[in-house]
Amino acid sequence: MHIVFVIAPAGGPEANVKTLAPELERRGHRLSVIYTVTKDRVNTDWSGSIRFRFAPPTSAHYYAAKFVGSYHAWPLRLRAWEQAVAVRRVLRAIESEEPIDIVEVTEGFPVSVLCSRWRVVVRAHGSDWTLRRYCGDGETRNDPWLIKGQRRQFLKASCASALSTHLAGHLRESLRLAPSAIEVVPYGIDVAKFSCSSNGVGSGRPILLTVGRLERRKGVDVLLRAMSQVWQRFPDAQVRLVGSEAEFRRQDLLTMAPEDKRQQLIFPGFLDRDQLINEYQHATIYVAPTQYETFGYTILEAMACGKPVVSTRVGAIEELVADGETGLLVDWNDHASLASAVLKLLADPAWARRMGQAGRARATTFSLPAIVERNLDSYRRALG
Repeated sequence: MHIVFVIAPAGGPEANVKTLAPELERRGHRLSVIYTVTKDRVNTDWSGSIRFRFAPPTSAHYYAAKFVGSYHAWPLRLRAWEQAVAVRRVLRAIESEEPIDIVEVTEGFPVSVLCSRWRVVVRAHGSDWTLRRYCGDGETRNDPWLIKGQRRQFLKASCASALSTHLAGHLRESLRLAPSAIEVVPYGIDVAKFSCSSNGVGSGRPILLTVGRLERRKGVDVLLRAMSQVWQRFPDAQVRLVGSEAEFRRQDLLTMAPEDKRQQLIFPGFLDRDQLINEYQHATIYVAPTQYETFGYTILEAMACGKPVVSTRVGAIEELVADGETGLLVDWNDHASLASAVLKLLADPAWARRMGQAGRARATTFSLPAIVERNLDSYRRALG
């Protein structure tokens, strides 16, 4: 089967393709990836066997925004059309080299330009309007048009899936779709690579790890407010904030901590997979005080590495973390409850280890071979 993925760089869709690709190729499938940006914005060193192509949109939507503003979402509509035309052109070039069986796109891509010629599968990772709805922030003026467009996309696609039961239910309700219109196909994980450390780490000073962009949605500010209580009982505890600067810069976050504790805030920045695995394995607890998640992949990675999790009761997280079994869940933006949960685990290392072991067992149910097979089932249904 020749599968073409249409994605933007970074984020969940690219991480998903990077995870699925080795197993798909091992099973004899051929892969092409079309990035919706220019070549200079992408690092393709992660694979030497995949056919990479690039389909950036033109600039007409930019000039439209200058003239009409956001009137009836015309700049967005024009950009979507530009993107679809660019991708269609690249798909035709790829097909001249090898027939295409499946084209997989993310939500929001106008599939009507493609579906007359190819079988198109839509995979929902979490759209901008969904994040705005659950997080209560951002400009929502164009969201009604985005919702209508996504409904048309799902109705025209050969097959559609979502990462979690939560996201699938949200989309069925918001887009007025039948229960059978969206299946659930979660992210998979290579549990051989993301594994428990065998070198006995976890003793010594407590290390709290969180991974994600430094922004309010990821709750890094909530974690730092909680640390004032944690440091009272565990004064040497270290906090490692892995991720790129976004809404917060490092200096902003340092000012949230007492001056004598600022050296215990570590900012490794954006890390590649091997470096990230090392971070998980050396952590004592993984903390994800996030405002909303359509899946929670970093939580799954930490669980696969045998770490107990402290997170929030939002989005799809309860589909991963069983409260009291694989981790502890608290309300979002409740720094006192977050501190209390962290302290419970730090005070009882044996309980924390049992949670980590249970989390590892839970993570193995998302093993890569099983999830790849579920993806292939979707492709086979799309092919009819």
